[in-house]
Amino acid sequence: MEESIESELVLFSKDSSIDNITHNIYVGNYAASSDKKLLSEIGITHILISGVNMKAFYPDNFIYKTIGLYDSEYTKITKYFSMSNEFIDEGNRQGKILVHCGAGISRSVSLVLAYMINNMKIPFSEAVYLLKSKRKVANPNPGFEKELRNYSYEILKKF
Repeated sequence: MEESIESELVLFSKDSSIDNITHNIYVGNYAASSDKKLLSEIGITHILISGVNMKAFYPDNFIYKTIGLYDSEYTKITKYFSMSNEFIDEGNRQGKILVHCGAGISRSVSLVLAYMINNMKIPFSEAVYLLKSKRKVANPNPGFEKELRNYSYEILKKF
């Protein structure tokens, strides 16, 4: 399936939504990424944008990386895990990181799940249980979930 900007329907909330997943890793929505006061109060230093047509609001105040993901079950997300894992790890070591997409439900959650699977060496089911205990709205789309399950299998079979 050909992806296009027209296929990306994102409903942005005007209310900031951000949750602490692990010590220095946060998942949130687009509105949270625009709330400079909130980001500063938390101590965010890095922001990973996981979506298209999303602005880096404060490039002079935070370290940004953008991964242009569509929230579609046809989007192949696995190819971005190495890049996102490295950036999340950098943010985790150097300060605090916010990973966000439009609603903070699927794309950002999927990248954080990949990081948890890789760094904690836990299966998908455990990673998603832990993440959902912190962010109730977390819900990777079916395509992302399938890829995360396969990724988990590949990571864990090495151990």
